[in-house]
Amino acid sequence: MIHNFNENFTSNIITSALVTQERERSNLENAYRICDTQDFNSINDCSTEQGIGGGYQYSRNSLKANVFIVENRNEWDHSNQLHSEFGVQMKVEDIDDQLSEYQFQDSAGYVIDVNNVLSANNNITSQRYSGYYQTTYFSPNDKHKMTLGVRGTYWTINNEFNFSPRFQYSFKPEWEKDVVFNFASGVYYQPPFYREMRRPDGTLNLDLKAQGSLHFIGGINYNFEQWGRPFKLISEVYYKHLWNVVPYNVDNIRIRYSGENEGVAYAAGIDTRISGEFIPGTQSWVALSIMQTKEKIEGDPRGFIRRPTDQRVTLAMFFQDHLPNNPTMRMNLRFLFGSGLPFGPPDQPEFRNAFSGGNEYMRLDLGFNKIIALNKKSNNPSEEFMKNLQIGLEILNVLGNNNVISHTWVKTYDGKQYAVPNTLSQRFFNVKMILQL
Repeated sequence: MIHNFNENFTSNIITSALVTQERERSNLENAYRICDTQDFNSINDCSTEQGIGGGYQYSRNSLKANVFIVENRNEWDHSNQLHSEFGVQMKVEDIDDQLSEYQFQDSAGYVIDVNNVLSANNNITSQRYSGYYQTTYFSPNDKHKMTLGVRGTYWTINNEFNFSPRFQYSFKPEWEKDVVFNFASGVYYQPPFYREMRRPDGTLNLDLKAQGSLHFIGGINYNFEQWGRPFKLISEVYYKHLWNVVPYNVDNIRIRYSGENEGVAYAAGIDTRISGEFIPGTQSWVALSIMQTKEKIEGDPRGFIRRPTDQRVTLAMFFQDHLPNNPTMRMNLRFLFGSGLPFGPPDQPEFRNAFSGGNEYMRLDLGFNKIIALNKKSNNPSEEFMKNLQIGLEILNVLGNNNVISHTWVKTYDGKQYAVPNTLSQRFFNVKMILQL
């Protein structure tokens, strides 16, 4: 519901509800044989057998969540140079989680031990309250823009109140080139959701505090012309200090939180993106990110170690082209590269995220599109119902790269563990149609 008190003040009341139900059912069985081999090209060559066995993983998990939200948002134009926004929100959450998991490994038909047994039934109901206020100042000549703001949150589970000030500033110098410099800083809190509260054994930490961070961000926006066509360069450098960190591990595609505020961390890096008409009449872009993020966990003598998201280099490119005399026939190329993420053996905290290598991500996609005009230009636009139809063919992962997503750890007779990579699907073909009304 929107109400305009006058031309300068607008108030919104927004209500929403979310109902979600997740089910996880698995009976996963595997077998392995580890050998020393003399012929690396033959899978049947086995000079010395190092290990043989199998494993079984069982899960019967279900999670239900009901969330109801009501909030009020307001905008107030004090003048042409001053604009304010403020509001409040109440959120009611009801979560019911049932867990039943176990797994074991055997050696030649003999089950050594059943481990990772998880059985829990958790139900929590809580309310979250938050409010914010921010004001933005515009200089008369549009050279300066400054925003000051504050946000407060409260959660009934841990009775924690958080106060977060923020500041943003941008400056456009009187240069011939169209350049804008940006700077931002602030304190940010991430109140825990149910997943962060749940320990590995299924119990809940109801005293878990919000993870906090202090941000410093500086950037530049540069609009320019090259080869007679428009381009835009955006670049940012950042540093973030984090406290009350809740460590987590990535188990295949699942995230397992420790459920404890037992770490401090930092993240630093640079993001750069250039976009524009590399080919006349089409939009293309190239983006490069370099980042380092590490954390220090209580009780770990190694000090700062890599976080699960510590992907040092990420490169992405997207290019479009079309036939010189027929712009309705188009081709696009997309390339993605990401350096390897850290990993380590399960249930061995001393080797957590200790290894890397061999799990870089690289993918090349090709796409072809044909645009078919369905309506010629008419003097009466209301007579047009369908504008055009796009028919496309995509070849995903053209080179068929074996991109590693996780590792399965198996043991030999002498207790050594080996990481067997699990890879994503290779080459895919995709046909799509888009109808523009």
